[in-house]
Amino acid sequence: MITATRGNTEALALQIQGLDAERVEFFLNGAGGQVSRFPEDDARDASAEKRGFWVAPSYRWRGCADTADCESSIDAIAVLRTVNEADKDAVWDYGGRIVWKTNKQFNVSLEALRRDSGDDAANEKSNGPSELPNTASVRI
Repeated sequence: MITATRGNTEALALQIQGLDAERVEFFLNGAGGQVSRFPEDDARDASAEKRGFWVAPSYRWRGCADTADCESSIDAIAVLRTVNEADKDAVWDYGGRIVWKTNKQFNVSLEALRRDSGDDAANEKSNGPSELPNTASVRI
């Protein structure tokens, strides 16, 4: 019974994952976290050592006419993140990524990220990766 339930759960998860990959709309992801210190395992002396938060708004468009067999999409993703450490200036990261999924076998993207902090000069990073899954049926 457990094996059948696990199989049904995995099949449902894959179905949801497939539907999620086909969504065409606005998305908003975010998260936050904190690292706390408990000297001598005493909660009365607890202190927050590091806190962080990020938010990533994005939008997905279809890359071809709105048909059932369209596999192409274009994603525009922005990101804003801050990390605060005790006795240090806040670090801010911001940037974006554009992803063109030509089909299920090939993606092309361009991304840029900038980091600003009071301690260091601003750092910038740009990247233009392409993704090609390891599939025997794809030939270039």
